[in-house]
Amino acid sequence: MNGSARAAEVIILFLLGATFLPLAPAGIASAPVIRMSVTTDRYVYPLAGQLQVTVSVTNLEVQTLEGLSINTTVYDSANNMVMGLPAIANAEVGALSTMNFNVSAAYSLSDANYVIVSDATVNGSRVGSANVPLVVLDTEGRAPLTLAIVFHMHQPIYLNLQGQFEQPWVQIHSGGDFEYNGTWYGAYLWHVLMLQNHPGIRVTFNLQPSLLYQWNASLVNFKYNGTFPDGGATLSHDLAAINETVGGYRSLAANGQAEILTSPFYHPLSALLVKLGWSSDLLSQIEMGKNYTDTYMDVHADGMWTPEMGFTMGMVPIMQEAGIQYTVLDQANHFVGAKGPSSGSSMFQPFELDGANGSHIVVFFRDTQISENLKSVWNAIPNPKVAASDFIAAVAEVYRASPGGVLTLALDGENPIAQGAKLISALDFNAIYGAIASQPWLTTSTLDSIIAQRNVTAKLNFVPDGSWSGGFGLWIGQQQKDAIWQAIKQSRATLVNLTARYGSDNSEIKRLWNYLYVAEGSDWEWQTPQGPPWFSMQGLRYAAAADLYVPPSTTAGSGEFVYVTPIVIVAVILTISLAFIAWRRKRL
Repeated sequence: MNGSARAAEVIILFLLGATFLPLAPAGIASAPVIRMSVTTDRYVYPLAGQLQVTVSVTNLEVQTLEGLSINTTVYDSANNMVMGLPAIANAEVGALSTMNFNVSAAYSLSDANYVIVSDATVNGSRVGSANVPLVVLDTEGRAPLTLAIVFHMHQPIYLNLQGQFEQPWVQIHSGGDFEYNGTWYGAYLWHVLMLQNHPGIRVTFNLQPSLLYQWNASLVNFKYNGTFPDGGATLSHDLAAINETVGGYRSLAANGQAEILTSPFYHPLSALLVKLGWSSDLLSQIEMGKNYTDTYMDVHADGMWTPEMGFTMGMVPIMQEAGIQYTVLDQANHFVGAKGPSSGSSMFQPFELDGANGSHIVVFFRDTQISENLKSVWNAIPNPKVAASDFIAAVAEVYRASPGGVLTLALDGENPIAQGAKLISALDFNAIYGAIASQPWLTTSTLDSIIAQRNVTAKLNFVPDGSWSGGFGLWIGQQQKDAIWQAIKQSRATLVNLTARYGSDNSEIKRLWNYLYVAEGSDWEWQTPQGPPWFSMQGLRYAAAADLYVPPSTTAGSGEFVYVTPIVIVAVILTISLAFIAWRRKRL
């Protein structure tokens, strides 16, 4: 194999998660390329007993790996060695194959998290290393920790003004994200199947109303603008998966294994609407979202997912007015700066947050680090048992500090799989569910059940403005993003005048407001300017939709609107598109 080919192979293996030594200089034999993982026979150990470790070594070379030695050691959190396990000496692993080596030893350790490290050498040279947490836990006299897992499932509106889909993600993420055992699955359906496979696990889902609407549109009358890019799975498969997905979530909600939250219909960054003086838009979007969620999913949603976890205190009375009783916010960006009688107490409990005019809601604060690791670290580990071990180790730390508490984990539901390692991510999540189910010191619950079973006594009267990312700069305050907001502002001013003139009950007025609410969705600014230009255009297209209708002339009939033909719509969209392209070229 020549040098460039060898370098290419090693780069590929690195991306696949292999552990290996750097390439040797020219003329010197290169080190073997191997992949290693370490697992234990259980996720949590008592204070004393027998520790069994399995070291898995995959030889990625085309010749047998000989003279392999493996040393396994246990370290504490200060990196002090606390024990060693029997060494493996002079082993071999066949070409392109995997060998498991088991070692065990008696132990007696204190209640803490440790790390097991296995180092592999060949002829004295280190060729690989792997590690896994070792959790030693004393559960005597400690109340179980409750896990409140909240997954946010969302897609923005991909429909154009003619009712055609222009992006395939609603369908693909339902039935076509990855293949497993000869069948294609989407992230949305996979979540249903995991819970069916682990009936003792309870989870809360936000099924964004704009996603529910597009599931329904897909099943009722699917139309796509162009050729549907179905990838590995066919469109018919994806549509069947949507049907199974919707039915699955309904069934899980009906039997109490899942709770369904609602959200402002088109996923606006709610705090910005309030700060812009558009609180009535937020109220309308929450009410629209709740009505659609309740009707389509046959539930009564009392909790709300706050899009982008964007929050400002002015939202509290609006949420209460819309019938919302609780939500989820962020530890790092909300809880840390919170004020009130219980601001110094443990985060691992629900809080009553008091707002203006006697309003209040209940807030759960997610553990930021564990949630983010679940979203983007533990979802990409090739060995699912290692992913589950990492998760359990992190949760055990919370249990030691807050037995009987509530650990809230909140994150996107589809992205860690669909935009993660796909099948690997799906199997990692499934293993994590299995690990949770195996621990008697852990229980899972939905948000509504936690509130029903506990007296919420902790109180706050202030939570700082912020989002999951800190502030709001990902959505406003940059030229291209602000161009979308300016278009929304202009169209909204037009709508306010039209509504005052023709009345809010007019069906066409309602249609125009609905277009504006679509334009208020957070995804358009989020994807601007770094994302595909389509997202910017979608926001501008719906913001401009108010100008696609004109007030009635004196001969058009009182209270009616003149519909502008699709030809005019296309012309307007084309004009905007050309202007946008010209602007982009100028910027480049």
